[in-house]
Amino acid sequence: MATSSQNDVHEDVHNQIVRGVIRKIPFIDCGGFVVTIATSRRSTIRAGESALWHTHPYNEFSFIRKGEVTYRTHTETLARSAGDVDFLPTGIEHAWTMTKGDCTIDNFMIEFHSTGNVQMNSVIAGFAKKRGYTLTLPGEAKDHYASIDRELALRGQFMEKRLTLLIYDIFYLMLRENFGEFFSAQRNEAAEGSLRIFLAAKEMIEAKVATNIGIQDIARALSLSPRYLNQVFKEAGELPCGKYIQERRLRKAYRMITENPTMKIREIAATLGYTDELYFSRVFTKRFSLAPSAVRENDPF
Repeated sequence: MATSSQNDVHEDVHNQIVRGVIRKIPFIDCGGFVVTIATSRRSTIRAGESALWHTHPYNEFSFIRKGEVTYRTHTETLARSAGDVDFLPTGIEHAWTMTKGDCTIDNFMIEFHSTGNVQMNSVIAGFAKKRGYTLTLPGEAKDHYASIDRELALRGQFMEKRLTLLIYDIFYLMLRENFGEFFSAQRNEAAEGSLRIFLAAKEMIEAKVATNIGIQDIARALSLSPRYLNQVFKEAGELPCGKYIQERRLRKAYRMITENPTMKIREIAATLGYTDELYFSRVFTKRFSLAPSAVRENDPF
C-alpha cells in the first residue's frame, strides 16, 4: 500500500501535521459508541529491528504500508504485510519484529466510549482476539490513505481541512466495517448526556494534566457533585475521575517520551508534576510493563 508520494514528505513533517489535524477531531460518532483519536505516528523501521514486550495506554490501530512485521502476544504469533491492519487493545502485552525489508507503519492510538447500552471497554479485547487482532480496511478507506499522502505533498490552501475529513472518514469507514454490531446498539439519551459531560471533563483534564487538578476542581467547573462525576466516568467505561486523572498523566508521559526524543526523562517527569524521577519511573514501569528509558530505546510505538 505504499505510494511514491509517501517519500515526498519527511516522516517528522508528516507526524507533526497529522497530529495537529487529529486534535481538530473531537470525537467520531458511531451511533452506539464514540471514538477519540489520542495520537498518531508514521514510522519506517529497518529489517530485523524489534521491540521488547510492552503495552500501550490506548487501543492501537496499525496500518502496514510496506514491508512485513510479526506481532506476538503471549498466546499468538501474527504475521502482517502491506495492506494489513493490526488492532491491539489497551493492556494486551505484545512485541514485534520486522521480518522482511524496511517496514512503514501508520499507527493511531484510539479510545472507545459508550453512548448506548454496550460497555465498550469490556468487549473490545474479546472482539479483537476473536478476529485474530486483524481488522478489515474498506477499499474506500485505503484510497483515503493515498489521498493523505497527496495532500501532504501538495500542501494546498485547504490541506488541513481536507486531511481532517479524510482521517475522520477513514476511521468511520473502518469502525463501521469492523464494529457494525455496535453501530446498531440502542442509543440511550441519558448515556449520551453523560458522555457529553465526560468529554467536557476529559478536555479539561487534558488541558491541565500537568497541574494538581483534582475531581473537586472538575466537578465545580461543570456544576456537578464529585459523586455524580464519578458516576459519569463509570458510565463512559472509565476509571473513577481521580484515578482517571492519574492515568492521563502517565499516558501523557508515554506520548511525550515517544514524540520528544531529545527531551530528558526527568524533564518529562517534572513537566507532568513528578518531582521524584525514581518514583515516576516506578509507577510508569508498573503501568506499561516497560521503563521510560526502554520505551525510547526500543521505540515500540
